[in-house]
Amino acid sequence: MTIHARRLFQWTRARAEAFWADPQRVDAGGLIDSYRASATAPSRQAVVTVLSLLSPIGVVLAVGCHCGPLLTAIRAHPDLERTTYYGIDLNPAAIAAAK
Repeated sequence: MTIHARRLFQWTRARAEAFWADPQRVDAGGLIDSYRASATAPSRQAVVTVLSLLSPIGVVLAVGCHCGPLLTAIRAHPDLERTTYYGIDLNPAAIAAAK
């Protein structure tokens, strides 16, 4: 990684962490509830359909998963019941809501 890319990554990460550290932004306007409800969104269902066609899949890692609507959709699909899934996110409230 070049020095410029490393600095950009550090700057971006610091900005994201500062953004999610603000309690007024963490769940402004029911953001977590709206994300949770998006598990049935067509875009998420399309990903689940592709994953089911590739089944069996051992592990799925969702980066930037928020509260896990994609993982919820994966868990609900019968062809993916043996799939282990993990999610990571910078938003501590979203992580807590996903647990």
